[in-house]
Amino acid sequence: MCDARGRTVSQLQVAATSAGYAQLLQWADNAAAGRAVTWAIGGTRHYGLGLARYLAGNGRQVAEIDSTRHVGRRRTGKSDPIAAVVQDMAPGLVEAEYGLGALTAAQLLLSWSHAGRIRSEAAFGMLSGTAPVPVSSGRTDRHRLNRLGDRQLNRALHTIMSAKRATSAGVRRPGLPAS
Repeated sequence: MCDARGRTVSQLQVAATSAGYAQLLQWADNAAAGRAVTWAIGGTRHYGLGLARYLAGNGRQVAEIDSTRHVGRRRTGKSDPIAAVVQDMAPGLVEAEYGLGALTAAQLLLSWSHAGRIRSEAAFGMLSGTAPVPVSSGRTDRHRLNRLGDRQLNRALHTIMSAKRATSAGVRRPGLPAS
């Protein structure tokens, strides 16, 4: 619970269940001592959704405190340890490629490991699970994608390419800056 200046006055940890939400609501009502309370909840589209619904269902005023406006924009400072490590290992990497955030860059660096590990584009394709594998039989000559390889690297590549594809055709998702 915070005061009017945003300073933490008191806090309580409860289970993310209806019983926990009821306990939290009772605690907040007692602590507020009859004063009006606005519930500021982060992540109401994800982990805070259950609490936001419970409070709204009980007639409480609920406000979302975080939004997707920051997606794709560089935040000031380096409070995120993963972003700090990426910046330390590969300065400018995140800024150089659109669609590349701290987590995807960290996955690329983790999979790359060291100079000399990936000697060619074919080796990178095999590592990332994007290399075509022949599945021919008789007169049929076909290929499929490699199901092996580093799945986390494959997901990082998919994230980057999805962001690039979304902006390459002039289509912008809300909250993403123009490239």
